[in-house]
Parts: sequence; structure tokens; C-alpha cells
Amino acid sequence: MKIVKESLSDVLKPKSKYELSMQLRPGAHFEPTLKSLRGTGGAGWIDVSYDELENLFGKPEIDEYGDKVRIQWVIEDEEGNVYSIYDWKSLKKPDYYTVKEIIELDSFKWHMGAGRGDADQLKIWIAVNT
Repeated sequence: MKIVKESLSDVLKPKSKYELSMQLRPGAHFEPTLKSLRGTGGAGWIDVSYDELENLFGKPEIDEYGDKVRIQWVIEDEEGNVYSIYDWKSLKKPDYYTVKEIIELDSFKWHMGAGRGDADQLKIWIAVNT
């Protein structure tokens, strides 16, 4: 049996960038890719601004008239695993946002997709590098 020495509030409280970086696998790195998203699926969310993601991964693919996804980054880790960060159905009520509004928000709840890779590593890497 594992004995937990931290209270629930300690476990849930925000971590420093240093504490987060200690959770990254050695050599973890993520960068834009042109690889296919085939085999990826929903893997969670991340709250971060468009500008922060653009600073890390460059300009995303933008489709102003997309039905389900209008803004998307396709990312690869150092092991060749593919991920995506995207707005999912942000044109649908009740959250209806235009692309311009999403870009201007201080923070947005982006959806994340992953295949074999660990999306939590991507979340942590973004948190450490923003």
C-alpha cells in the first residue's frame, strides 16, 4: 500500500515551473510537424492563450470556415509521436467564438489530441515554456 504524505489541497495546488519540469521525461521536446494526425484522438484540454502557443509552435493552420476545427497546431515530440492542439466546435453555442476573438482572448480552453504519445508531457512542456 502506498502512503500519501500530501494533503489533497497540496496535490491540487499549482506547481512551480521547476516542480513541473521535474515531471518531464529527459530530453522532452515538441515542435511543429507536417505529419498526419491519423490515429490521434481526444486527449484532454489545456488553458493557454493563442499568443503563447504561437510563440512556442509558430502560426497554426487556420480555416475560418471550418465546421469543427478552425485553428490547429500539429506537433511532434522527440520520439516521433504526433499531437494536436485545436479549437473544437468553438463555433457552436454556448461558447460561440470567431477566430479573431479566440486569438484575442487572454486564455482559451484548447482541445488536445494524441496517438501513442503522452499528452500530459505536452501539457507540462507548454506550462514550463510559457
